Amino acid sequence: MLCYRIISSAVLLRVASVCSGAMASTAPLSNSEKKSMKYLSQSEAASLDQDLFNEYKFSVDQLMELAGLSVATAVSRAYAPSSYKSVLVVCGPGNNGGDGLVAARHLVLFGYNVAVYYPKRTPKPLYENLLEQCKRFGIEILDILPDQTKIKTEYQVLIDALFGFSFKPPVRDELKPALDILINGVFLYVVLIYLVVGMLKKVQVIILH
Repeated sequence: MLCYRIISSAVLLRVASVCSGAMASTAPLSNSEKKSMKYLSQSEAASLDQDLFNEYKFSVDQLMELAGLSVATAVSRAYAPSSYKSVLVVCGPGNNGGDGLVAARHLVLFGYNVAVYYPKRTPKPLYENLLEQCKRFGIEILDILPDQTKIKTEYQVLIDALFGFSFKPPVRDELKPALDILINGVFLYVVLIYLVVGMLKKVQVIILH
């Protein structure tokens, strides 16, 4: 039942809103929309993933595309490109990083200047293709993470796509600089694809419209 409710309200309505042209809306979330947010524990999110794969026959790339589009849509509603032009997407390995790469591509179409920092890349065709798509869309791929002063000057919004619900410590050395920026950084606006709870537990956030 949980899976059906989330599928029908989050995924199907998301597709409907995209088709109707609502995906680029910059209206702020209403109180009723904020109240309708659903939070899943780590185990619930993992179980939902399996239901989507096995029962509903979604593929990884389908879910990644929907997730990335939803993130980009949420960012465009909360931080309109007319006021928040520059976005830095910090991607980790695995599916959460893939969500970030998809979100970056859609954000360009929404009118943002986007850069991606992707320090630990997954050597699989799905992720390599997503990265190539970002390059083809003119997204700057950063090999070195800028220092905090430069980040503050050049970017207004940061999207954290480092870790998904399967995250388990310790954090890999190549990801620590990005994590330090998120924890000790200078951003006024940080958008989390997954909410980190004590770096030991992940909670998936789904926005229902």
